[in-house]
Amino acid sequence: MARSDHRHPNEKSSLWSSASEVETIPATNVLNVKSVENESGAIYITGTLEKNANQTRFRVVNFTKDSFTVYFEDKSTAFNYKFKL
Repeated sequence: MARSDHRHPNEKSSLWSSASEVETIPATNVLNVKSVENESGAIYITGTLEKNANQTRFRVVNFTKDSFTVYFEDKSTAFNYKFKL
């Protein structure tokens, strides 16, 4: 489970198909991880993201020793969630 504390908030970035700028806001969502899979070099997490019940598969697009970022699309919006470790 990836969770943030009050000193280091997670971040949610979103880009709507009709928007010209990415919106980034602090996020408190929890990602409950069921499995992690490597598909031809791409890393995917299967699980649930609090407040996004319809989405269960997330692509890991960045990771460091301190955080990781997942990507998914929902309708006409692309989302990145950065989780602090």
